[in-house]
Amino acid sequence: MSGLAELVRSNAAAILRSTWFDERDHRRIPIEATVIPSTFIHMSGMLQSVIFICEGLSVNASRMEANIKLLKGLNFSEIVMTALAERGLGRHTAHELLQEITHTVINDNIEFGSVLKNHETIRGYLSEER
Repeated sequence: MSGLAELVRSNAAAILRSTWFDERDHRRIPIEATVIPSTFIHMSGMLQSVIFICEGLSVNASRMEANIKLLKGLNFSEIVMTALAERGLGRHTAHELLQEITHTVINDNIEFGSVLKNHETIRGYLSEER
């Protein structure tokens, strides 16, 4: 799928390059005659693949919830780290702080959110809504 997507992107670039000039001449006709139809064929194949994958997809919501709970909220640590860095803590400091908090969550078997709410530095940069 990603290979076809790359091919479609390169076809789009070829089409855009061929339209740089105001006048149409015989040199651009082969590009239009081959690239545009092949792009639609590739896109159709990609769409059929996605439809096939999605039709066979089954979601077990309770299993998904159990998997998320296993992480104790740590799947949101990158979002928190980025927010801290944007709020002025700095990327390196935010990374070190989140690493420390992650170890606390794992070692003490507590929720990530509760550690964040009780951490003085975090409260100084982020509100509970954020």
